[in-house]
Amino acid sequence: MLRLIREYRNADSVEKNFPLRRQRRRSRSSFSRPVYVSAINPAWPKKSKEAAGILAIFLGGLGIHKFYLGKVGMGILYLLFCWTGIPELAGFIEGIIYLCSDDENFQLKHHVRLK
Repeated sequence: MLRLIREYRNADSVEKNFPLRRQRRRSRSSFSRPVYVSAINPAWPKKSKEAAGILAIFLGGLGIHKFYLGKVGMGILYLLFCWTGIPELAGFIEGIIYLCSDDENFQLKHHVRLK
């Protein structure tokens, strides 16, 4: 037990004996990833917030706004339940939310860039 404590205290001597381990740590920390200042990815597609809002208000019952924003699964779900009237109400509310939200929140929520 005392031997382990001594080895722990002499960690500098351990690093001198194993220089490769130290170099690996440096190489991991020097790995750089692209950093986006505003968290908006330049690879996201360009879409219009106004077009999405208008599509949601007028054609929201069919889920056209979801297809426009690239959410195909939700668009199909809206199409499946279009006969109930629930997607029409949800689309109308979403259209108002799209038009009233600020640009940065819209982009981050829907993973699009604005035109």
